[in-house]
Amino acid sequence: MKTFDLTILTSTKVLYKGAAAYCGTTTKSGSIGFKANHEPFIGVLKEDSPISYRLSDGSMETLTAADGMLTFKDNLCTIIITAPDQS
Repeated sequence: MKTFDLTILTSTKVLYKGAAAYCGTTTKSGSIGFKANHEPFIGVLKEDSPISYRLSDGSMETLTAADGMLTFKDNLCTIIITAPDQS
């Protein structure tokens, strides 16, 4: 399974950093999902968006962002969020 590097963080801590096979969320422009080698992308998350990601072992994780932004370039996805309890 091809993977990319995923980092999800808040202003105070890293929530996840490692390999992922998939990551999906909702931006203000609509739903989007990422797999390895996705084209470059930058976006603003829709308020209270769930972020779901599949690890290389096939397990899925989900967390919710009060708001945030994401970038994907060169197989690196970075998502900077405000967690719901921080907003």
